[in-house]
Amino acid sequence: MIDKLIIILYLVTIAAVGIAESRRTKEASSFFSSSGKKGLFVSVAVLSSGFIGGGYSVGNAAESYRFGLPYSIALCGFSVGIILFALFVLPKIKISNEINTAGELLRSCYGSAAKRFGGFFSFIFCLGIASAQLSTLRIIISELFEINGNVGLIIAAAIILIYSTAGGMNAVVKTDGIQFTVLIIGLPLLLFFAIKELGDPLQLYEIKTAESINILQFGSLALSFATGELITPQLIQRLRLSKTRKILSQSLIISAIISAVIFIITGAVGVAANVIFTDVAPQNIVVAVASRLIPKGIKGVVGASLCAVLITSADSAINSASASLSSDILGKSDIKTIRIINVLTGIISVFAVIAVPDVMELLMISYKFWCPVMFSQLLYALMGKKGSKSLFLIPAAVGMASVAIWDIVLKAPCKISSVAVGFTVNVISFIITKRLLRESRSL
Repeated sequence: MIDKLIIILYLVTIAAVGIAESRRTKEASSFFSSSGKKGLFVSVAVLSSGFIGGGYSVGNAAESYRFGLPYSIALCGFSVGIILFALFVLPKIKISNEINTAGELLRSCYGSAAKRFGGFFSFIFCLGIASAQLSTLRIIISELFEINGNVGLIIAAAIILIYSTAGGMNAVVKTDGIQFTVLIIGLPLLLFFAIKELGDPLQLYEIKTAESINILQFGSLALSFATGELITPQLIQRLRLSKTRKILSQSLIISAIISAVIFIITGAVGVAANVIFTDVAPQNIVVAVASRLIPKGIKGVVGASLCAVLITSADSAINSASASLSSDILGKSDIKTIRIINVLTGIISVFAVIAVPDVMELLMISYKFWCPVMFSQLLYALMGKKGSKSLFLIPAAVGMASVAIWDIVLKAPCKISSVAVGFTVNVISFIITKRLLRESRSL
């Protein structure tokens, strides 16, 4: 009972803090972005909380249960991508303070048609990310509280929508600081008790998993993770988060390193579960460790940390999705309509979870609608450059087509991710299109 009370107290606190921020959220700009006055700790907390989601923790444990630690190492490609962005892209970014969404960024470079097109794909991408978090939250809440899975899903969605709709991005940023502290304490406890049950940590290197990853699959996964969530709508919203560009760069690098550590920790939990459990489905591994191996009292802290991991990614994704739908597609700017759209976005996410319950599948579907379609064009726009409508549309169409051909026609040969293929095709087609159109500046 004490563990359930700890989790309930945590959830109520998060909702209360978020609702309190509603007083500062009176217009669209404050709903979609937070003031750029955050110091290093808050910036790291907000970025890390957004990076470490359900797919990259619970989903990672499930995939590592199947494929072993190489999967978690491939996932660290995400961290490498963020560090490279902070070191080489961030110093060159030129973005107006009026830009809050990916669609607005694309319009500044390619025109109004690109805003609507980008807004649509931004909405689909963020919807998939939010659904992936809710999918895992459903498992965790239903298992920890011993309730029906769909009831757990509705409870999880309701908590997130209550404070994110009331307080917008201000609420997301405010609660992320609390949730980062909780997750950074709770997640390592999972590995500690898993290794304690295992007996010898060196066994992690000797455990044979059901499947293996070949070198081509490993490389494509690493590239998919490095680019799939690199220049995202959520990151664009946070480019003005910190007091200075230097603090933002430091925060990105620190958050990337923290994320990599968490990836290895949760991956190792999944690998250890190969020996510890024989009656648990991969997607339930983390919950099994939390409920069966962790003592009372501590179990509540770990349960709260698992909720924190998922809620922090879900709230920012829902906020970004509603921003894209309301601003980029519908052109609505009044706060009442935006809040209604935020609620509707959350409801759509719930139905998406019911349709596609697998968390990693939801993430990969999201990636296919973003990086292969938008990467080069967004990078070009971030540099403050101007391009034609054709320079936006041709790489988008070619990248999208390459994903469809690779998955549907060729059936993903050698298990190479179509996201990696689509990313490569998008970059090459952008460069070729730019030269053919004789655009004035280079990528």
